[in-house]
Amino acid sequence: MNPRKRTISPKAVVVLKGFDAADGLVAEENINLFAYYEELHDILDEDVSLRVEKGIRRVVGQIYNPDGDIDQEFFNDYDVTGKIVRSRIVFADGTVSER
Repeated sequence: MNPRKRTISPKAVVVLKGFDAADGLVAEENINLFAYYEELHDILDEDVSLRVEKGIRRVVGQIYNPDGDIDQEFFNDYDVTGKIVRSRIVFADGTVSER
């Protein structure tokens, strides 16, 4: 038997990680892909209370398709009041969108 562990990618899931100003991980959510598009999520939405409460200054998200491939990865930066100041999205084909 091969002693190496096999790494399995998440499938049909969105992984969201919230980091504080010191780059410490302060929040993490794993959301079903379909629920991600159909529901609101405190870590990302316009209601800033979770980001302010936890001191979240950056959210990194990875969207995995049903095959386990990353469809997109995004990086959202927030100010101390929890409002978004910058967003960068990298799509699977290499296309980048920034605002």
